[in-house]
Amino acid sequence: LFFGQYLMTSLSQPEFTQSIALVNGEYQISDSAVPNPSYISGFTRQVYQFLLEFTPGGQCFLISNMSAEPPWHLPVYSGILILLATGLGLALFQKKDIK
Repeated sequence: LFFGQYLMTSLSQPEFTQSIALVNGEYQISDSAVPNPSYISGFTRQVYQFLLEFTPGGQCFLISNMSAEPPWHLPVYSGILILLATGLGLALFQKKDIK
Protein backbone atom coordinates (compact mmCIF):
# COMPACT_ATOMS: atom_id res chain seq x y z
CA LEU A 1 0.00 0.00 0.00
CA PHE A 2 2.84 2.40 0.77
CA PHE A 3 4.37 1.86 -2.67
CA GLY A 4 0.96 2.43 -4.28
CA GLN A 5 0.53 5.64 -2.30
CA TYR A 6 3.99 6.83 -3.36
CA LEU A 7 3.21 6.14 -7.04
CA MET A 8 -0.20 7.82 -6.83
CA THR A 9 1.26 10.90 -5.15
CA SER A 10 4.11 11.12 -7.66
CA LEU A 11 1.75 10.89 -10.64
CA SER A 12 -0.68 13.43 -9.14
CA GLN A 13 1.86 16.26 -9.19
CA PRO A 14 0.81 19.13 -11.50
CA GLU A 15 3.04 19.98 -14.45
CA PHE A 16 3.06 23.69 -13.61
CA THR A 17 2.61 25.53 -10.31
CA GLN A 18 1.92 29.11 -9.32
CA SER A 19 4.82 30.94 -7.73
CA ILE A 20 4.17 32.63 -4.40
CA ALA A 21 6.24 35.55 -3.13
CA LEU A 22 6.26 37.35 0.20
CA VAL A 23 6.03 41.09 -0.51
CA ASN A 24 5.76 43.57 2.37
CA GLY A 25 4.59 40.82 4.73
CA GLU A 26 1.83 39.61 2.40
CA TYR A 27 1.78 36.60 0.14
CA GLN A 28 1.20 37.34 -3.52
CA ILE A 29 0.52 34.74 -6.19
CA SER A 30 2.06 35.48 -9.57
CA ASP A 31 0.13 35.09 -12.81
CA SER A 32 2.88 33.11 -14.54
CA ALA A 33 3.09 29.36 -14.18
CA VAL A 34 6.40 27.83 -13.12
CA PRO A 35 7.44 24.29 -14.14
CA ASN A 36 7.10 21.89 -11.20
CA PRO A 37 10.44 20.17 -10.43
CA SER A 38 8.53 17.23 -8.87
CA TYR A 39 6.55 16.52 -12.05
CA ILE A 40 7.42 13.18 -13.64
CA SER A 41 7.32 13.04 -17.43
CA GLY A 42 8.36 10.87 -20.33
CA PHE A 43 9.33 7.23 -19.98
CA THR A 44 9.55 7.46 -16.17
CA ARG A 45 5.89 8.51 -16.03
CA GLN A 46 4.90 5.52 -18.18
CA VAL A 47 6.83 3.16 -15.87
CA TYR A 48 5.21 4.70 -12.76
CA GLN A 49 1.76 4.39 -14.38
CA PHE A 50 2.36 0.73 -15.26
CA LEU A 51 3.57 -0.08 -11.74
CA LEU A 52 0.55 1.72 -10.27
CA GLU A 53 -1.78 -0.41 -12.40
CA PHE A 54 0.17 -3.67 -11.90
CA THR A 55 0.76 -3.73 -8.14
CA PRO A 56 -2.09 -4.59 -5.75
CA GLY A 57 -1.51 -1.45 -3.67
CA GLY A 58 -1.69 0.75 -6.74
CA GLN A 59 -4.84 -1.00 -7.94
CA CYS A 60 -6.39 -0.37 -4.53
CA PHE A 61 -5.86 3.39 -4.91
CA LEU A 62 -7.06 3.41 -8.52
CA ILE A 63 -10.26 1.58 -7.60
CA SER A 64 -10.92 3.70 -4.50
CA ASN A 65 -10.49 6.91 -6.54
CA MET A 66 -12.46 5.43 -9.46
CA SER A 67 -9.69 6.60 -11.79
CA ALA A 68 -8.84 3.36 -13.59
CA GLU A 69 -9.21 3.99 -17.32
CA PRO A 70 -9.97 1.51 -18.86
CA PRO A 71 -10.78 -0.74 -15.89
CA TRP A 72 -10.59 -4.05 -17.79
CA HIS A 73 -6.81 -4.28 -17.57
CA LEU A 74 -6.71 -4.36 -13.74
CA PRO A 75 -8.07 -7.93 -13.49
CA VAL A 76 -5.70 -8.98 -16.29
CA TYR A 77 -2.72 -7.56 -14.37
CA SER A 78 -3.95 -9.26 -11.19
CA GLY A 79 -4.19 -12.59 -13.01
CA ILE A 80 -0.67 -12.20 -14.38
CA LEU A 81 0.62 -11.36 -10.90
CA ILE A 82 -1.13 -14.42 -9.43
CA LEU A 83 0.34 -16.69 -12.13
CA LEU A 84 3.83 -15.25 -11.61
CA ALA A 85 3.67 -15.61 -7.82
CA THR A 86 2.26 -19.15 -8.04
CA GLY A 87 4.83 -20.22 -10.62
CA LEU A 88 7.67 -18.74 -8.59
CA GLY A 89 6.38 -20.48 -5.45
CA LEU A 90 6.11 -23.82 -7.25
CA ALA A 91 9.62 -23.45 -8.64
CA LEU A 92 11.22 -22.48 -5.33
CA PHE A 93 9.35 -24.81 -2.99
CA GLN A 94 9.28 -28.08 -4.92
CA LYS A 95 8.60 -31.15 -2.86
CA LYS A 96 11.83 -33.16 -2.57
CA ASP A 97 11.90 -36.97 -2.63
CA ILE A 98 13.72 -37.95 0.58
CA LYS A 99 13.89 -41.71 -0.07
